[in-house]
Amino acid sequence: MRTLTAVKIKSYRGTYRGASAVSRRKKIQRIKSVTFSLFKLTAFISLFYLVVAGGYRGYRYVMASPYFDISDITIDGNINLNRDDILSAANIKIGQNIFSVNIGEIYKRLKGHPWIKDTAVKKEMPDRLKIKINEREPVAILKSNELYLIDDEGVVLAKLNGESDISFPVIVKPMDLEYKIGDRVSSEEVFSGINIWERLQGVKLNLGDSSFKDNITTIEPLSSEKVKINLKDTNSYIVINGEDIDKKFQHLQTVMRFLEDKTSMEHKDVVKNENSTSLKAKKKEEVREIDYIDLSYRDKVIVKYKDRLKTEG
Repeated sequence: MRTLTAVKIKSYRGTYRGASAVSRRKKIQRIKSVTFSLFKLTAFISLFYLVVAGGYRGYRYVMASPYFDISDITIDGNINLNRDDILSAANIKIGQNIFSVNIGEIYKRLKGHPWIKDTAVKKEMPDRLKIKINEREPVAILKSNELYLIDDEGVVLAKLNGESDISFPVIVKPMDLEYKIGDRVSSEEVFSGINIWERLQGVKLNLGDSSFKDNITTIEPLSSEKVKINLKDTNSYIVINGEDIDKKFQHLQTVMRFLEDKTSMEHKDVVKNENSTSLKAKKKEEVREIDYIDLSYRDKVIVKYKDRLKTEG
């Protein structure tokens, strides 16, 4: 028969040495981590100070060094504006430190000049500056309460005193409006006159002894689309609108060739006995008898002759 023996086990009250070692290692790692973080922070602050101090000294150097003073300013594209006008508008000069030049500000100042349509400004290190100018081109003279030179966008480029010898057509638009240089004309009728004038540049047509384009004295807008073109040599005028304008000028050329052929036929006997100069004079006289040509209709051209009695009187 088996005998059972009871054994009493006491609880262990000592310290577990393995856990203690782990705790010490963690404390040491935390101390090392904090120490390394402080070291990195100190190093960063020191480096930042050195960079700032070095950068400031470097900034003072480049701003004071004559090596970076502008020695040359190249300007291209200007026709009506001279170099001094552009430099004054840009507010820059030779000898200015290139790092003190703000390209954006120069661009804004130049764009504010009434004669400058667009511009580009570029630095070429260490001491050069390039300016490209796209000037506005005058296309007509607006006759309102005064005479104004304008471009194709209606920008007033200059105020003219009295008659001008500039070879531009005069757009007559009676308005009690005063414009300043740089203002923009907003009249649709004026733009209609400008548009038709630009389209006239490609018309090869002679009236009398001069070309059609050179024979124009004034353009009078009659509406937002229709204008009256007054001619110098013939004392006649042409009414036209902007609708299908190329076709209408083809009609005009056809009419003028017909009138010239008609004149030649009427004077062919004279041609046999007279020189070509006499024929040209007679052709010119025939053209002078035209009062006006109306091209404002889609499919027809109206030619109105002057009253001979009034002409002779």
